[in-house]
Amino acid sequence: SSNEKESKSGSKALCELVEENSQIRNSLLSTGFAQVVLHTLTSNTQIETKSSSSYSSTPENSTPIFIKIGLLNVVLKLSEEEKGLESLIVLIPVLEELKSNGENQLKSKAKNLLLILSQIKGINSQNSNSNSNLREKDQKIQQMEESNKLLNEQLEKLKIENEIQKKRADQAEQRYKREEQDKNKEKQEKQRKEEENNIIQAENDQLKKYIEILKTKQETQKKESSPTQDYLISLINNDPPEIVFSDIDGIMKKISKKNSKQITVSLTQILENGIWQMEAEFNNSDPVAAIGIVRDTYNIPANIHPCLDPHCPHMVSYGMSGFRFGDGAVYYKGNGTPGNIAYKDNQIIKAEFDSEKGILIFSVDGAQQPVYVRGINEKVRFFIYICYPQASCTIRSLKKLIAPTTKHVANEIAVQW
Repeated sequence: SSNEKESKSGSKALCELVEENSQIRNSLLSTGFAQVVLHTLTSNTQIETKSSSSYSSTPENSTPIFIKIGLLNVVLKLSEEEKGLESLIVLIPVLEELKSNGENQLKSKAKNLLLILSQIKGINSQNSNSNSNLREKDQKIQQMEESNKLLNEQLEKLKIENEIQKKRADQAEQRYKREEQDKNKEKQEKQRKEEENNIIQAENDQLKKYIEILKTKQETQKKESSPTQDYLISLINNDPPEIVFSDIDGIMKKISKKNSKQITVSLTQILENGIWQMEAEFNNSDPVAAIGIVRDTYNIPANIHPCLDPHCPHMVSYGMSGFRFGDGAVYYKGNGTPGNIAYKDNQIIKAEFDSEKGILIFSVDGAQQPVYVRGINEKVRFFIYICYPQASCTIRSLKKLIAPTTKHVANEIAVQW
């Protein structure tokens, strides 16, 4: 072929056929293939010289170098076995010419072939007859045509196989592109979610700052005669698509869920400089829910359980009868301390934190529980945990007290923070 890529593919395929099929090798050696090569190498009686810088320097009416190289590659493949190489002797004169004046690749291949042909038994005696073999060219045209026909059939077969391989490669490339598009889409979606989370975090940080300002104003304006002061109830919403936060009467707030993910969410109010009290009531909890405190320095991720690592070292939780092992234990760092009752739906649960003493005490329907937490010498926040889709929690109040409402009770057990 005049197409360099197709020509190289054809010669490569023919070499593979010669190597794999001895019948094809014998056919090429016995049906005039050497005459085809000779005719091609001597066409236009022009030999490409060492001064040629590229294939483009070959005259338009002469055989391209890559075709001659391809044919010599096939002859070299035929010469790998000694049997039946006598028909190649006719090539010796033109190979000698290529060895002296040919382009570098032609010269190298001519040298290799001359070395092989010189080792054939009787080569010297037959070399003298090579010129007469040239004159027999016309008599072997029919053999050459048959050989060409066989070659054309083989090349057509290879062309079809190449087209099949190309189609498979195109299909593989399309699959790869689709996979890359899917990866890019996934990457973009991940970036979008990260951006949304950053926006939510920034909004939460801004809200915390606002609450701090509001708290300061409330503390400045409170009356000294008032034993308690109600505070605004607001959440650090760590999962907006899941959490529903609604107002009940201007003071009480309700936390509920949209889907099946568990939620652990804290109030924005930082508990410091005094006595803080939160009252909560659970409904339809089945009954898996809890209240507790979390370090102010810890940001609670979405969809987590407060008793599991790596969250439990930062959180204390007191749960319902279906929470954890259902024993009403106070959990901290994965360990449960039993002794409190396992409360249920529609009971009022109170958590009271004294930042001066560093203690947290729980009460159920006004009854103070014996298991409490001590040694809390840092800022904390109240949190709520609910699990099932129908569950909700009503935060009845968030107050700052002038004096504690708790006292010592029998069988007290302290959990060290």
